[in-house]
Amino acid sequence: MLAAMFGLIFLYGVICVQRVRARPVLAGFTFLAFLLFGWLEIGLRSVELIWTQLELPAAYARAPDPAILDRVELFGSVQHALYLPLGFAVLLGSVLGVWLFATGRRLDRVIQVVFAINALRNAARMVTVYIGWPLFPAAAYDAAYFAMVVAFYGPIAYWLVKRDDADRAAP
Repeated sequence: MLAAMFGLIFLYGVICVQRVRARPVLAGFTFLAFLLFGWLEIGLRSVELIWTQLELPAAYARAPDPAILDRVELFGSVQHALYLPLGFAVLLGSVLGVWLFATGRRLDRVIQVVFAINALRNAARMVTVYIGWPLFPAAAYDAAYFAMVVAFYGPIAYWLVKRDDADRAAP
């Protein structure tokens, strides 16, 4: 998961660069929102890997101190708190992405729909987790996660492949 975040930042960059000539400021802010999401996720996953998955279990194996378990719980609380700006960043990037690709081109509607669905998914998840309204409960989210990933990245791959063809066909 940690290594995938670097690829995800690159992917969002490639997407935003497609509109940088036509809408440089909007493309820049869209990318910055996704970059913030990526760096927060990289930070969280790095701490999770190194501290909670490697160092703390090794320390517990050497001396089973219950205070070590409290540190794992503390990380969970910090992670929960940091997912608020992380989720907001990807939500903002998705909303800006819808606006960035409001070109009137039929192919760009594909990426607009993808970003719109992603924004709705993130908004529903944030409302569920941080406000407590069960719009997208954890059990449903976990069960649908893989399908949502495919539904998001499949059309993006299609859009990236067809984008070049559409640009060549444009007058």
